[in-house]
Amino acid sequence: MFLPGWEIASYAALALAIGLAVWRPGQKESDVERGLAALKQVYQEARPIESRLANFDHVPFEVTRGADDTKKGADYRALDEAEVLLRRAARLQADAQARQALGQLYLVKQEREKAADQFKEALKQNAGNARLHNDLAAALLEQAKRQSPQAEAGCRSELLAESLENLNQALKLEPGLLEALFNRALVYEYLSQPQEASADWRRYLELDPSSPGRMRRKTG
Repeated sequence: MFLPGWEIASYAALALAIGLAVWRPGQKESDVERGLAALKQVYQEARPIESRLANFDHVPFEVTRGADDTKKGADYRALDEAEVLLRRAARLQADAQARQALGQLYLVKQEREKAADQFKEALKQNAGNARLHNDLAAALLEQAKRQSPQAEAGCRSELLAESLENLNQALKLEPGLLEALFNRALVYEYLSQPQEASADWRRYLELDPSSPGRMRRKTG
């Protein structure tokens, strides 16, 4: 039976669509995807660092006195799985995405310098990525917070200045990036610039009025 050309094309398109629908669910997730899913599972109720990482849900920052926030209540199996997968991805894949994911793992484990190194390497491969600039800024801010304001004021100021520079770049590349607005407001607070911090908090809440509180403190 002879079929017109348009009908043949229609059948071909339908067959392709069905094939894609069957194939996609069976696609194997990458190590990066699986590793990040495991990492997010560990910290789905509270985040262990004050800064916000790109592409992570905004959950409260939980401060616990006298305890290691990165470990208390953590799902160790999920955390171990995330580390194995993300280390392997960074070794075998070695692209900006894998390096960023490994940097995020290091940062939530409070390995700040290692995290910053991974983000800097990733930026060499993808300098125009706003979310990478945000994550590097987060790592630098967390490093700065560990410095004594009296003993190492110069180092602290340099880290905060570099963090601010990266956040400005992130917001230049992606003006509505919530994580960067949030982190820049924090940096301004640590730089004792309350007017700038207030302006960023207002802008942040305009963009995300349902945002949860910035932190939840626990004692004991």
